[in-house]
Amino acid sequence: MTKKRLTLEDACAIARNRGGHKSWCPHCAKVAYCTIEDARQIAISRNGKCLSTEYINNYSHLLWRCSKGHEFLASLQHVKNSNSWCSKCAKVAHHSIKVARQIAISRNGDCISTNYYNNHSALLWQCENNHIFTATLNAIKNKHTWCPFCSKKREDLCRKIITKYLGPPSPIRKPDFLKTPKYPTGLELDIPYYDYGFAIEVQGIQHERQIKFFHPNFENFEKQQTRDQFKEELCEENWIALRYVWYYEDPFEKILDILRELGLIP
Repeated sequence: MTKKRLTLEDACAIARNRGGHKSWCPHCAKVAYCTIEDARQIAISRNGKCLSTEYINNYSHLLWRCSKGHEFLASLQHVKNSNSWCSKCAKVAHHSIKVARQIAISRNGDCISTNYYNNHSALLWQCENNHIFTATLNAIKNKHTWCPFCSKKREDLCRKIITKYLGPPSPIRKPDFLKTPKYPTGLELDIPYYDYGFAIEVQGIQHERQIKFFHPNFENFEKQQTRDQFKEELCEENWIALRYVWYYEDPFEKILDILRELGLIP
């Protein structure tokens, strides 16, 4: 039996008859499996929302809203497969990573991160002494923090701030009560005010968690914490209250909070 060769008109008629069936074009079949619910789930995963109520196909524009409230049009295919999102936020992110790099350069350092998400997400930085550390752009830009490993500069800043209120601290940084058989040369206080009954410790990130730059292994970190705890106990026994300015805190705000807490300023 001889098979009849289909004409173009025959093929078009078959295509029209199968237009609504998934058994026809495999590409269209995949598109048909996408729904408005898929768009909504993608938007939720990006902390946004799909405002459209109807889905036509993978290339038709839908209305979206990002977490910042920006509304924009984009196809599901573009958002899903190109991993794109709000263009306004993308411009802000590009601008902000530029700002981060400019600030780092002004401090003789560098911002190593290439992506910026928001003002409170951590970026990777490098100081002029080649220390690598993480900090938010908000902390670097607005709270004037910088490398926690270059603690000497930060300690000097804290000393200058408190000197304006109480005068210079005691030059004796290794008092006799911090000299023990285990530590015969004495443990050191950063900014002691014995006459006022307190001392300030300027704490870098190495006092909080293991940093290979300071602690080659976890045992070294544990020894660091043991020294810190022992120092605090000896100070308490000798009526010296220890207060801390941590690497992530604004020293201008924190020191004033400490002085108010101790009743030394109104």
